[in-house]
Amino acid sequence: MESSSNIPTTNKNRHQQLNLQVFAILIVASVIASIAGIPYSSELLKLPVPSFQELLIGILLQTLINIPIILLGMHLGAKVGLGARDLRALLTREPKALQNFLKTAPYAFIIGLITGAVLLLLSNLLYYILPSDIVNISKNIKVPSASSGFLGSVSAGINEEIMMRLFVMSLFVWLFTKILRRPQVKHTVIWTANIIAALLFGALHLPLAAEIYKGLTPSIVFYIVFLNSLGGTLFGWLYWKRGILAAMIAHFAADIVIHVIPALFLK
Repeated sequence: MESSSNIPTTNKNRHQQLNLQVFAILIVASVIASIAGIPYSSELLKLPVPSFQELLIGILLQTLINIPIILLGMHLGAKVGLGARDLRALLTREPKALQNFLKTAPYAFIIGLITGAVLLLLSNLLYYILPSDIVNISKNIKVPSASSGFLGSVSAGINEEIMMRLFVMSLFVWLFTKILRRPQVKHTVIWTANIIAALLFGALHLPLAAEIYKGLTPSIVFYIVFLNSLGGTLFGWLYWKRGILAAMIAHFAADIVIHVIPALFLK
């Protein structure tokens, strides 16, 4: 029979083991996502397929970046009711955890599809505010294949949500809660952190836009940041309400509409 003095130690060990399992799943997912994103980036930027050595170095660097991001996101997120709580619930087989996930997954997927459709429509409408030379560049951009778009959607859905929601949004919620010295997390704090993370998410796409459009102008910056921030805000809301897995699923679904469906109709 286990003595009462050993119970705290046992619970602590189980907690550490669970954290390690969650971390392992997320880091493996991030590695897979990093590999999946290579074909899309290569086709979009017309880059040669990296050699095996270059691939290993790239994966290693991305993994070294993701390790502290995931650890901090898990740690700070757990302090403010965010983090990877849905994944933890599945691993610990909490009551109704699987049932809740099976309900959440299609819900998040449908929201992602609708989001992707809205962003695709807005992106076409916003072309009217862009200078004619930028529009001409856009028309000459070779759209990556549907298969590469699918892999790119997997990559973005996992890695961008790990960075922007699990880490950045959790960090700002925790930071604002500390600054305000409130024992409970207020909705205004979460929404503020969500919007900041969404804007940073939009800005994250600017280097790629600069490569594609051969530079940045105010109209391009607005175009890229505005559209991506809209999606990012919704993904942040899902992260808050349903968990990191829901945010990943919605992000993946939105990118399927944006990067895969158009490629099926464009030759």
